[in-house]
Amino acid sequence: MNFLSVTMALLGCGSGSKKVATGHAGYGPFEIRWEVESSRSGAWFNNGGDFNAKQYTSYFSVYHNGKLVEVSTEKGNVQRFWQALFLKDAGRPTVMVGMHSMYLITEENGLPKVIPLHEQNGDFATYQWLDNENGQPGTSQRVYLGDDSKRDRFL
Repeated sequence: MNFLSVTMALLGCGSGSKKVATGHAGYGPFEIRWEVESSRSGAWFNNGGDFNAKQYTSYFSVYHNGKLVEVSTEKGNVQRFWQALFLKDAGRPTVMVGMHSMYLITEENGLPKVIPLHEQNGDFATYQWLDNENGQPGTSQRVYLGDDSKRDRFL
């Protein structure tokens, strides 16, 4: 690493995130689109970290017939989520989205309908498919900020 890159890093130059990948998956009238962003991990040499290490974060958005779906919350409208999955065994096309809170997005009378599952402000959300494995509950999954873009978008 040269002097200029060390100086720029210490001054915070180049520490922002940038989009490194995109993707999409569709099911019925819904489409999940995602962006993966790369940013510095925040590690420092004095704590044994790699100063040039990268972390990757995926953000998911849901579209209904090509139009972005917004979820209204107490803090405003949310368009990007840490997780978005199609519920393939639901009676009609449905998407589950979440950050700290979890919501179902389904269709009613040709329009998207948002159904709150659990609303909260702080903790990480979790979900569990209750009849996943031979009629028994599957493992509990935690929704967290990270890169989940390579996962199949169906639950």
